[in-house]
Amino acid sequence: MIIYISFMSWFVMNVFVTLTSSRSVHAENCQRIVQAQGLLPLIALLRSPDPAIQEEALFTLRNVSSQPNGRVDLVREGGLNALIATLRSPTPSLQEQAAATIRNLSADDAIKVKLVSEGALVPLVQLLESINLPVQEHAVSTLANITMDARNDEAILQAGALPSLMLLLKSPNLATVEHAAICMRNLSTTSEVKEKIVQRGGLPLVIALLKSPTISTREHCAVVLRNLSVLPDNHTRLVDEGAVPLLVDLLYGDDIACKAEAVVALQNVSMKPGNEVIIVKDGGIPALVPLLSLPMPEVQEAACATLVNVRAVIRQQRVFPLFFSSHVAPGQRHAGS
Repeated sequence: MIIYISFMSWFVMNVFVTLTSSRSVHAENCQRIVQAQGLLPLIALLRSPDPAIQEEALFTLRNVSSQPNGRVDLVREGGLNALIATLRSPTPSLQEQAAATIRNLSADDAIKVKLVSEGALVPLVQLLESINLPVQEHAVSTLANITMDARNDEAILQAGALPSLMLLLKSPNLATVEHAAICMRNLSTTSEVKEKIVQRGGLPLVIALLKSPTISTREHCAVVLRNLSVLPDNHTRLVDEGAVPLLVDLLYGDDIACKAEAVVALQNVSMKPGNEVIIVKDGGIPALVPLLSLPMPEVQEAACATLVNVRAVIRQQRVFPLFFSSHVAPGQRHAGS
C-alpha cells in the first residue's frame, strides 16, 4: 500500500508540473491526461488519506475541468460524486480546489442538472459561509450558474441559500458580491422569492449596491429592483428605503443596460399615488426625457409611461409625455462565470 501511494503521488506530481510548466500547451496536456486514462486514478486519489495527495489530484482535475471536453470526460469517469464529497472536507485548501473545479463544471448545462440531482446544493450553500473568501467566491459563482435554470429555484431555496446570498452582498470581495447579485437577480423572478427578499431585509442591501463600483453589479441589482417593483406592496417600500434617487442616478449614467432596468423599476414605482412627487423631487424628469430618443422601444415606453404617471407634477414644469402603459415584465436571468 505504501508503494502504491508513493507511486501515485509521483504520478500526480509529474502531471501537476507538466500542466503548470507551460500555459501555452495547457489544453493539450489536459487532453493527453484523458487519452492516457489518467482521470480514474486522479479521481481515486481524492479519497487518499493524505491531504497533500488529494490537493495535487484536485489541482490537476481543476485544470482538466477548465476545458469544455474535459468537463464532460471528468463527469463521465465518475468524478462528480468525489468532488461533491470533497466540498465537505475540513481542509480549506481542499474545499477551495474542489469548489473551483465544480465551478468550472457548472458552466456546462447538462452538468448543472447533475450537480443538483447528485446533492451538490447543500455543501455549496454551506460554503457560502466559509471564512475563506476564494471558497465563498467559487461556491456563489457555481450557484449563479445553477440559478440560470428556473427549475432549480425551489431546490436552492430548500437548501437555505437565500439568507447566505444576502449576506454575501456585503462581502469585501467584489467578484463574490457580483455573483451573489446574479443569484438574487435570477431567483427574484419568482413571487415567492420576491416576498422573501423583502421579509428577510434584503431590500436595503440590494439598493445600496446601486452605488457599487462594479457596473455589472449595479445592473444585476437594478434588475432585482425591477423584479421586486412588479409587486404593488413594494412601491412604497422602495421609496421608503431610498431607491428612487439611486435609480434616477442610473438614468444619468453611461451604462445602457442599467438605464433600461432602472427606468422600468421607476415606471412601476410611479404607479403608486404620491410617489410621483418623490420621483420629480429626486430629478427624475430631466433624467427621463432623454430616454425618449434612445433607439430602444422598451426604454422609450417605460420613460413615457413614467412621465405620464407623474403628469400632475409634470404639468407644473411644462413637460408633456406621449402615452401610458402599465407594469412591465421581470428582467431576464443571467449566468455566472
